Amino acid sequence: RVRLGNEVPISFDESWFPTDVGDRVAQENLAEDPFYAILEDKYDIALAGADFVVRATSADDRIAGHLQIEPGRPVLRLTRLSRRKPDGRPLIFEFLHYAG
Repeated sequence: RVRLGNEVPISFDESWFPTDVGDRVAQENLAEDPFYAILEDKYDIALAGADFVVRATSADDRIAGHLQIEPGRPVLRLTRLSRRKPDGRPLIFEFLHYAG
């Protein structure tokens, strides 16, 4: 997903789900509905929390293309692992890249 602020790309997000959940989420209108809301409201899958790692890095060609910046420009990269209630099983693994 590419997120916009004032019509300018500010974030490029990559998300992975277990196959049984991802296949269903892929059928949803993700341009209109955030997948966290779909999981909780439509599929009744509650989230228990997430683990984050934040680091500075540079944009490779692919990330730079999505963010419409020059390759090599600095970006913040968040790695997030969201867990499901009640057992804490991993549910979503994500890389989120933010342009400076």
